[in-house]
Amino acid sequence: MENHPKNGDTVEAHAQHESMDFFELIPSHIDRSKASQTIFDHAKKFLTNVYGGKRCVVCEMRGENHLDHHPDNQIESHHVFEWCHANENNMQMVEVVLRALSPFIHGLYMINREDILAGKQIPSLWEHPALKNSPFTSLDDPRNQYFLCHAHHQQSTKVEIGEGFDIIGLHHLPWPQWLQYMGLPSGKFPVKHIPHGTNLLNRRV
Repeated sequence: MENHPKNGDTVEAHAQHESMDFFELIPSHIDRSKASQTIFDHAKKFLTNVYGGKRCVVCEMRGENHLDHHPDNQIESHHVFEWCHANENNMQMVEVVLRALSPFIHGLYMINREDILAGKQIPSLWEHPALKNSPFTSLDDPRNQYFLCHAHHQQSTKVEIGEGFDIIGLHHLPWPQWLQYMGLPSGKFPVKHIPHGTNLLNRRV
């Protein structure tokens, strides 16, 4: 069943080649490998408990080492506002945006699809009893994180692409294109790697 009626103005399926080349302006910050991981690790444990386990919000892959369609993958925690930009963020502005986004980035874990379609209110992590009165002071706060598999976070490995699992993750794709993953059936991809780009596909967070 098609979402749009056929008419004389239908555009046939086609590929569109797009590329991006930009400089990200990152302020001075503590080396991540030398920074305290206490808050970050606590946040991941907190989210794991709230969500009833770790799973990718896009493809529902669960656990630390999934053995299904992408065997080397892991569930990773994504910062909505990147940790490396902490020294230049206005934390009040960050909080405003995170409060608005929370039903999407956290609510999808906390309520099932059927309840959402039935019109039930999507929860916000900001209303969770353990966080409701807690000040927001760190980008490692659980309210600034959510879980993705390695492919939807970064990108598929060469092996995965060879097996037909060609994912370009959130860190390597513009938001409008990445968001299409959320609305497509399992196994259908809105974008594909161009062949000469596969030599860089084993990057880890």
